[in-house]
Amino acid sequence: ALLDHEYSELMLKQSRVSDWSRMLSLKAQADLPQVDAQLKAAQEQTAANEEGTPQSPASADGEANIEADPKTQAEDQLAQMEGLKACLEKAIELGPKVEEHSRAATESLEAKQLVAALPDQQVALRLLHEIAKPLKKDNQQQQNDDQKNDNQQGQDGDKSDQDQKSQN
Repeated sequence: ALLDHEYSELMLKQSRVSDWSRMLSLKAQADLPQVDAQLKAAQEQTAANEEGTPQSPASADGEANIEADPKTQAEDQLAQMEGLKACLEKAIELGPKVEEHSRAATESLEAKQLVAALPDQQVALRLLHEIAKPLKKDNQQQQNDDQKNDNQQGQDGDKSDQDQKSQN
């Protein structure tokens, strides 16, 4: 069994989640118009760049320079902004439900019913993960792309090392 101060600490932490979840949907409502405007501007800029820009710039050795490619960077930024917009929309939709479950968990903790608080805490956590999912996809995709680039650079480095060894 938990001591009184342990229940108090859990209740305090849970009440902070409730407060944060209430602020989450309010903040998302306030930020969505600005993000939407930025997304539209970025889409227009990307469309304009696609019409008038050449393909990837080449590095000194003639290979495509992926990291410096403005088109790739613009596409990545556009995907990230689309993910952010989706997260904000999810926060507006699910934020009140997160708050509701978090408050119910807080009430259970106030009554020192730890087991009764757990299902509401789990639902709140699942909803928060659902809100964050669009950005996680973008981050995972970016990490995968970064890893591919690192692997490609590593292979290119191994290849040049082999070329140098064969020349010696």
